[in-house]
Amino acid sequence: IIRSIREARFVIADFTFNNCGVYFEAGFARGIGKNVIHTIHSKHKDKLHFDVKQINYIEWGTPADLESLLINRIGALEL
Repeated sequence: IIRSIREARFVIADFTFNNCGVYFEAGFARGIGKNVIHTIHSKHKDKLHFDVKQINYIEWGTPADLESLLINRIGALEL
C-alpha cells in the first residue's frame, strides 16, 4: 500500500465504515505531498473521528453519485 501511495498521482481515501487503516494511509499520502480526495457515504458522516471532521469530504449517497463527484474533483486537481 505504501509503495502504491508513493507512486500514485493522487489518492482517494474513503472513510465509509470508519476503517482505521484509511486514517493512516490518507495521512501518509498528505505527508508526502500527494493530493488526497476524502470521501464518505452520507450515512456514515457522523462516525468520523473528531480530528478529521474539518477536512473537506465528498459526501456521496450512491455509487453513481460518487463517480460523478470524483470525475469533477479529479478534473479540478492540478496534476
